[in-house]
Amino acid sequence: MAIDPQQLLNRFSAISRQPATRQLRLLLGLAASIALGIGLVQWAMTPDFTPLYGELSPASAAEIIQSLERSGVSYKVSSQSGIISVPSDVVREMRLKLAGEGLPQGHTSGFDALHQEQQLGVSSFMEKARFDRALEQELSSSIASLDSVKAAR
Repeated sequence: MAIDPQQLLNRFSAISRQPATRQLRLLLGLAASIALGIGLVQWAMTPDFTPLYGELSPASAAEIIQSLERSGVSYKVSSQSGIISVPSDVVREMRLKLAGEGLPQGHTSGFDALHQEQQLGVSSFMEKARFDRALEQELSSSIASLDSVKAAR
């Protein structure tokens, strides 16, 4: 189906014969549609970020950020909580890489993890699993703090 240039020209001239207020509304509607389309494309292209680590000492956070920059991984640091987030598709890879580098040093969140905001509708199973994980981390840090113990997991 070919577009006839004469027919297209006739449509534009019909628009130009419309009252100025109608032309202005048409122009504003077109501009709003274009802006909405551009915003939607930009939003869709933004990666989802997932927390990598949170509540770190400033020294550990600085080392992790340096490692992320060396790896070329984009990251975000929350100004309020200090949580370091990376794109969702590289979280596991970066945790393994950072663990291989010995980072973060001495990071266990323990019961502090229970104070983080929970999503609405979390099941009792997930709450219990979160509590168990926090308890394990607290025990691990308590055992690791003993003088005769070198490290605990």
